This record gives sequence, structure tokens and C-alpha cells, in this order.
Amino acid sequence: MKTALPLVLAQLFATLVAAAVGLIFNPVTAYSLLVGGLICVVPNAWFALRLTLQARRSSGNPEEDAGRFVAAAYKGEAMKLLMTGALFALVFSQLQPINVLALFVGYIICLLVNWAGLIFIDRSPIKTVPAVKQDKSENINN
Repeated sequence: MKTALPLVLAQLFATLVAAAVGLIFNPVTAYSLLVGGLICVVPNAWFALRLTLQARRSSGNPEEDAGRFVAAAYKGEAMKLLMTGALFALVFSQLQPINVLALFVGYIICLLVNWAGLIFIDRSPIKTVPAVKQDKSENINN
């Protein structure tokens, strides 16, 4: 969960930079790039927040916590996809004029930042408590 916030912030930064570059062309291109990026950033931020909050809840039972976390991840991913689709529908129905190509470019830039960011994440193993080794003599049945 330590990487969720930096990835979302990197996506937001890339979206703002793309929108600023879009101003070179015209304001419609700029806000289309901005909106396209935000269609990616908003659901991802919601998803990251949901998983971060779920990770902080602990019942003390690791198996139960893992199950709840996986369930929250699946539900969150489904909601993220629905949210993304709803935002695209909202933009296409309500925002005029719009540069459709710039909208999708902004969205794709945001996705690429996320994928590129995942390459640079520290992948060192999580420190866990080592398993207790049993003495072989205890396993012998008399």
C-alpha cells in the first residue's frame, strides 16, 4: 500500500503536464487531455484509498484478513471499471466541444504512468516472522 499514493500522484502530475502541453494547440485539446487523465486518476485514487483502508483493518487472523483484502480488491476493481465507464459516458454526453483523440491520449498517458511506475516499485520481499521449525524427534510416534 506504500506505493499507491505515489502512483496516483504521478498520474495526476502527468495529467497536469499533458494538459499544459495541450495549451500549445488550443484550450479544447488542453481540457480534453485533462479530463481524459482525470477519468483515470479519480477511479484509481478511489481504489487505492479503499484498499489502504481495508489493509488497516485487522481482525488478528491473517487468513481472515487476507480473504477480506482479496474480496475488497475484487469489489474495488469492479467498481473502478464501472466508475471509469460512467465517467466516459458522462464526458461524452455532457462535455462539448471535446477533442476525442486528446481525451483518449490523456487517459492512455495516465495508464502508462501507472504501468511504468509499477516497474520501479521496490519489490523486496515483505519481512515476515520466520516459521517455527519443529524438531524431527518430536514427530516420531512412539
